[in-house]
Amino acid sequence: MTGLYFEEFQVGQKITTVGRTIAESDIFAFAWLSGDYNQLHTDAEFSKGTPFGQRVAHGLLGLSVASGLIMRTGVLEGTVIGSCYPRHRNVEFLKFLRKINSEIPKGLDLHLILDNYGTHTHPNVKKWLTKRHRFHLHFIPTSSSWVNLVERWFAELTEKRVRRGVFKSVPDLIEAIEDFMRTYNENPKPFVWTKKVDQILEKVNECKAIVDTLH
Repeated sequence: MTGLYFEEFQVGQKITTVGRTIAESDIFAFAWLSGDYNQLHTDAEFSKGTPFGQRVAHGLLGLSVASGLIMRTGVLEGTVIGSCYPRHRNVEFLKFLRKINSEIPKGLDLHLILDNYGTHTHPNVKKWLTKRHRFHLHFIPTSSSWVNLVERWFAELTEKRVRRGVFKSVPDLIEAIEDFMRTYNENPKPFVWTKKVDQILEKVNECKAIVDTLH
């Protein structure tokens, strides 16, 4: 299925994804990955006394699964919005937010998944967001940027364009990146996880062991 651009969606349009059951193993795996072992998520006895009456999944876990399911439909494939800036301060981040705000039709909520870089929580950014209620920012746990599909797209850009090119100036590099985005959007392909959760966590454990050893 070819992806749709945001202006091609209709207000009220519904898209049905496949189902996905959040299992106990998913909750504990996410707790391990994020470090969030709050009793509401991990302690059955404690959770009985809460308004929920039982354990509930982490909000970011639900968001991650929902993001993955919508990506599997293909409707968002090819909808890359990008800009190149010489620096990554709150000034540049606000420029990019304004770009997103102008390119995506009014009336649609915008959920942005971000890392914990200080630029994203700068007072100027918070002030700008207070007047634009359709923006919803979600921050992923520290050291988990690799699970973000945006990072995988950057890897595609690096492997297929940047490393294969010779750029004599910054404008040349920017032109190559923008050209890659245009070409990618003409024939987008979905990213699909091929490893099981246990295999991914095993690899993460190996990496953490190496880091701990180096420290």
